[in-house]
Amino acid sequence: NICANLQILAKTTFTEGEIFNTFEYIYTGQTEGMDSKGISQITGFITVPDFKFKGIDTPNGKVKFIELIGVTNSELQAIMERKIDVIGLCRKLGNDVTDFNRKPVM
Repeated sequence: NICANLQILAKTTFTEGEIFNTFEYIYTGQTEGMDSKGISQITGFITVPDFKFKGIDTPNGKVKFIELIGVTNSELQAIMERKIDVIGLCRKLGNDVTDFNRKPVM
């Protein structure tokens, strides 16, 4: 479910040094939805700037905050096939709230 996916992203950052920046997509390879029952069409993420929290400077460098927006497999495929970019998909979605019940916009 969603918690397991977030743990995997955190582990990837910690062990492999993967940095997630704004306006990227995260393809999880899932075919079932991320909800606990696997019925949602949300299978991955796009990243957008988090305007609620400003970046902070730490002794280890600058920290920037991003939001993850849940997207469907068809939306991720459209990005990977360059039919749309992340910014364009954000505009089509209309907001940054993940709705596990929504239908694909692509």
